[in-house]
Amino acid sequence: MFTTKITTDFKDPKKAFDEVALARCCVMATESLNPEEFDYFIKIHNVLIKRRELQNDVIKYD
Repeated sequence: MFTTKITTDFKDPKKAFDEVALARCCVMATESLNPEEFDYFIKIHNVLIKRRELQNDVIKYD
């Protein structure tokens, strides 16, 4: 499906924390949300990655 593995250089501690926190939210979302709610989460997740220029992988879905 997707990976939540993060490799960060910690040059920007705030951004590194955001990357780890978002990965943790992703894990919780996969375990807790129903399919419709998870679709909404994916959209928000991907927007946050682009806006904050995070290293996290964008979740691709059909």
